[in-house]
Amino acid sequence: MKNLFLYLALLLLCTPSVSFAQYKIVSFDYERAAFNENQVLPAETHILIQATVPDYITYVEIAVFDAKGKAERRPNMIAIWKRPSDKIVDKISLPLHYKLRGSSEYDFEVSYFTPILAAEKETITKQLYQHLDAYIEQTLQASKSHIQLTRSSRQMLSDLNSIVKKGLENYRNRTAIEFKGFSDLVKNNLEQLEKVNLTSGRFIFTGKSKEEAKSEYRKKLVKDLETLLHSELDPILNTELAKLKDTRYINDYATEKVRRTIAIQGGYGGVYVNGNFSNLTLGSAPYAGLAFPLGRKTFAPKILSNTSICFGAYFTNLKGLGLNNGDLSGPIFKRPTYIGLSYKIYQFINLNVGATFLEDASTAGQISGLGSSVFVRPNLGISVQFQFWADLSR
Repeated sequence: MKNLFLYLALLLLCTPSVSFAQYKIVSFDYERAAFNENQVLPAETHILIQATVPDYITYVEIAVFDAKGKAERRPNMIAIWKRPSDKIVDKISLPLHYKLRGSSEYDFEVSYFTPILAAEKETITKQLYQHLDAYIEQTLQASKSHIQLTRSSRQMLSDLNSIVKKGLENYRNRTAIEFKGFSDLVKNNLEQLEKVNLTSGRFIFTGKSKEEAKSEYRKKLVKDLETLLHSELDPILNTELAKLKDTRYINDYATEKVRRTIAIQGGYGGVYVNGNFSNLTLGSAPYAGLAFPLGRKTFAPKILSNTSICFGAYFTNLKGLGLNNGDLSGPIFKRPTYIGLSYKIYQFINLNVGATFLEDASTAGQISGLGSSVFVRPNLGISVQFQFWADLSR
């Protein structure tokens, strides 16, 4: 039996393995706001979404959300298509680099963007700068000799970021430059403003009265801050912007049902009974049991998807290792019983490590004295593991 499992393992290790990443094509109907003629979506695989787009659409965005959650929840992922600048196309093929879970529902938001004219971009830029400048004017108030912030510098920075993100939420650009927030330079500038003594303005604005110099100095500091804000936004606003033209929202779209499987394993293992390195007492026998993966291969990290919690029993007792050279058996099945972890080392070849519950064959199966008669020893084994499934629906 030992040789049989050894030869089987060597044979499998010599067998080449080739895997291919494949995409399942899914069509999207703009008018019906549906995928694949209202059929369920493929699950646990790569998806390639195909759709037709009018020639005036330059940017398409598909966001995937969990069907259950907060109204303002963030998308699980966003897929983006940009019209090639040197080609005329009326169809798009957009890979969705996000595997959907089976037997689930998702929400989808498909957004279409069209380019804007230079005049419209200028208007957007002007409005956004006006909103920022108005906020700065309201929150930077003059006291006797200092500038007083009506909100903390941290809160101000958060508010300024929100103004920009709100103003640009319906716009995209081809270069994928996103506003990620104002820099630390703006943050430091805000923090320093409260420390400035406005009376020192008399050294900058000579020839003016003390109050006039303070007022002019405040205006200069505010203007410098506004200029800094504008300069950090210029790289984004000077790109080729596209505005939101239309949106299709699909609620609770179902994915295909997935099979629920159970893993059955059979192998050969050894059990440490007692002794030290110079005088070990070991027992071995074939075993079989069930295994439950710690995670699905599609979604869990490799180390989790390849690891299972397993339990089962040996086919035979451990000969001559019990009391008076009798056999070692175990509880429940009157056979040595094991529990542990099983890790896939190659295809369906697994390495098992765990604990074996043993008791002398003369007391096996008896309930009385179970706590004192059963003892635990470590085991190590190799097994083959197969996945089985059953469809119990009618």
